[in-house]
Amino acid sequence: MLAAFFLSLVSLTHALSSVPLLGYSTIRIPTWESIDTSDQNEVLHAILHHDRICDLDAIILVTQQDLHATHVRSTYRELLGRTQTRGSSVHLPYLTYSESPAENAKEIALRCDSRLVFASPDDTDLNFDPEEKHVIFLQYPPVEEVNSDTLTSQLSRLEEMFASYAVLFTGSQSITKRQSSLSPSESIPVPSPTPSAPLPAKSYRFLTPTLIYTLGLVFGFIIPLFYVTLTALGSIKSPVSSVTYKGPSVEKKNQ
Repeated sequence: MLAAFFLSLVSLTHALSSVPLLGYSTIRIPTWESIDTSDQNEVLHAILHHDRICDLDAIILVTQQDLHATHVRSTYRELLGRTQTRGSSVHLPYLTYSESPAENAKEIALRCDSRLVFASPDDTDLNFDPEEKHVIFLQYPPVEEVNSDTLTSQLSRLEEMFASYAVLFTGSQSITKRQSSLSPSESIPVPSPTPSAPLPAKSYRFLTPTLIYTLGLVFGFIIPLFYVTLTALGSIKSPVSSVTYKGPSVEKKNQ
């Protein structure tokens, strides 16, 4: 029983700490349907390194902080429905977060000789040169801080600007100081990949929702259960201890 409980606890913790990925493209890319990995970086690498990916006019990479699989199925049902009407699609609900997808955007922009554009939800009047290929990186705050219609509307406007495109929507952690220093709609013609600098100690989030939930289960259920079990075991008396040993009877002196 305890083994099954711990197994379910591990599965729940993994689900809460994982990030989803939803993608669709106007062209047929068969490898998207055969991706077999649970690492976010490996999935993005497999998607963005297909031979045909550089044939697209635009690659739109969207990240949202603290995005979970339940948000895709509920808040972004419209985006999930678009996967049914595009040339290729991929939906992986539980991936292990590895690094900022911004690094993947820089890498593919360099490989495809595309213009890299960083945008935000406030950029509603973006204009692009139709003679150039683009990699557009959109950063969104958590679901609770932005209207879901803002994201879907912005994607719809971007899709209308290009004849061929691919959209990749995935989760991310809190925006780092280096990423937030990029101004909205900043363009980088040919980006050069640079190693990511380590985050300062104060920028790490310690009390995450997953950790709080796990600690609540440990101190609210597992430890009391362990105490009750020990108490019950201690109250069990051994049958041997209740038997009084009687030695051989002593013969009367007069016999």
